[in-house]
Amino acid sequence: MSSLPVKITRVRPEAQLPVYGTSGAAGFDLPLLEDIVIPAHGSIKTPTGLVFATPPGYALFIYPRSSTFGKTGLQLANSVGVLDEDFCGPTDELALHIYNPGDVEVRVSKGTRLAQGVFMPILRAAWEEGEAEGASRGGFGSTG
Repeated sequence: MSSLPVKITRVRPEAQLPVYGTSGAAGFDLPLLEDIVIPAHGSIKTPTGLVFATPPGYALFIYPRSSTFGKTGLQLANSVGVLDEDFCGPTDELALHIYNPGDVEVRVSKGTRLAQGVFMPILRAAWEEGEAEGASRGGFGSTG
């Protein structure tokens, strides 16, 4: 697997550099910097201590880990986070917005990995206005 050089800055001394869990992992894990408590039906933002300088032509996408909901009942509040290449200033620390849809508060320990980051190349659209192409095939649920 090839690598992408990415500048990263620790803005909190306790922040750890991200790691890939396996040699074939697409995403790197983002551990919590502190113990957190998310109230029932509530959300919190928790810092990662990291600023990423996403390379030109790429974006960093933040997803929940596949085990996050099953193990904790928690979700990322925005489902998927997107870090654009121009979100890289000295105060542009990545924070995780965690949501608890459950009826009881959830406590999560420092070091727990709730989210993962994936770098992906980005193409910007060059809009060409015109008539709709192809035949309509229906809307939501139209294929059964």
